[in-house]
Amino acid sequence: MDMSKLLNIRLFIFYMFALSVLFTVNRSLADAANNKYVYAGCSDWKPYCYKENGQLQGSLVDISKAILNEADIKYTFNVFPWVRVYHKGLNEADFLVLGLGRTPKRESLFKWIAPLKKPAKIHAYQSADSEISLTNTDDLKDYIIVVERASYTHDYLIDRGHDEDKLLTVSRYSQIFKVLLHGRAQLFLLDDGAFKPEVLRSGFDPDLFQRSILAFTVTEYLATSLKTSDEMVEKIQLSYAELMKQGKIDLPD
Repeated sequence: MDMSKLLNIRLFIFYMFALSVLFTVNRSLADAANNKYVYAGCSDWKPYCYKENGQLQGSLVDISKAILNEADIKYTFNVFPWVRVYHKGLNEADFLVLGLGRTPKRESLFKWIAPLKKPAKIHAYQSADSEISLTNTDDLKDYIIVVERASYTHDYLIDRGHDEDKLLTVSRYSQIFKVLLHGRAQLFLLDDGAFKPEVLRSGFDPDLFQRSILAFTVTEYLATSLKTSDEMVEKIQLSYAELMKQGKIDLPD
């Protein structure tokens, strides 16, 4: 075989190899463009979203996974401290917050996809031996209250003009109960549905606390940042609507 024919064969082989590589790259890029993927996060919040025995569990997790499966969107779920969940939800595209309380302060900061539970009743709680007597929410201003940092209970009290020197902020629910029982605060505000599960998980007897007045109600949503595309939001909303139509979503209290 002469050198020119050998060179042509080698050029042909190289050309075919280059086309193969180019086709593979283009296909991968196309798959990536069509492959929807989101991250989802929540704070450790029993019975709605929590880790136990290394497994992520909870009613909001189950509902959110069902919605994303119906929408054919791949996902990764995880638990973070609430401040981190809020920050990621506020600033990152395609990050979903499981159970973001829809409040006036947050209304324009997020894209609201769908409610994940029935409206939560947020009551004031005090120690069982406390003699505090609350008649209305204005009375809250007279007491030191422990709240989860950056939570809607925190926002609620700030918006109502509560003295910040009378607010103790913590990063986890278990700390709320300890702070109250150690006498560093006189009250805390908490969702009724989370009270008993969280108290028991923290190793305390629910009878150590007593419920007082209803402070406010709030609905927790599946939400995402303004940076997430409308296409993604609408895709998830349509999936949610379809599951609701089929009776496959039962919103928890």
